[in-house]
Amino acid sequence: MARSSAGTSRSRTKILLEHADLPGERQGRIAAFGEHDNRAHVSLGNLAPAEVDLGRGSDILRARARIKRQTLIDRRLRHHAQAA
Repeated sequence: MARSSAGTSRSRTKILLEHADLPGERQGRIAAFGEHDNRAHVSLGNLAPAEVDLGRGSDILRARARIKRQTLIDRRLRHHAQAA
């Protein structure tokens, strides 16, 4: 683990590409890491890199916005029903 100047520790992920004997071995290691690191990223709007690369990002964001609007409407209706 590396220490920053503030004294906190943070782990760093690295790909070991040493001793790739077969021609496709290095690409296989990189692909395996890419699959492992395919979690949501804040800088991508909480989308996984694969979703953005495949062009599904805008569809997912539109669906999230629709679900959020509907949830807020449902909550408002439920609140008014309980208050009445």
